[in-house]
Amino acid sequence: SFLKEPVKIRFPVKELIDNLLLLFQTDLERSNILCSFSINPVDIQIKADKEQLLQVMVNIMKNSIDALQDIPDAEINLSVYQDNKIIIDVSDNGPGIPPGIRESIFVPFFTTKANGSGIGLSLSRQIVNKHGGDLQIYSIPYDKTTVRIRL
Repeated sequence: SFLKEPVKIRFPVKELIDNLLLLFQTDLERSNILCSFSINPVDIQIKADKEQLLQVMVNIMKNSIDALQDIPDAEINLSVYQDNKIIIDVSDNGPGIPPGIRESIFVPFFTTKANGSGIGLSLSRQIVNKHGGDLQIYSIPYDKTTVRIRL
């Protein structure tokens, strides 16, 4: 694939989340989306390619923000914690992913959006896989959709 090998450095996950929230602050405000985050423990360090991981997070946030258009009380929750791996969850209370297309969302160029490219999630999953991790999506329509990255 055309994906560069990740250049991994060790850095605090909080840096990644701070950068992400800074990038999306305006979009979140404009769309009236409440965004919360928790990192436990707060000083979790991650060894990853900072730019690639940020790209993954940006893709996921964009998807959540798109999904939450016109949803009252829209919320995105980012949570980072550790079991044996580092888990990064991005959850939203949007319409979710219909069961019929859940498998297709990782197929390159598959999109349900009028102007979507369909490379966001497939590329995101490739990047996470290259980091030796995995990316999964859990969806309960209109309740909670979670994109989970395990690294």
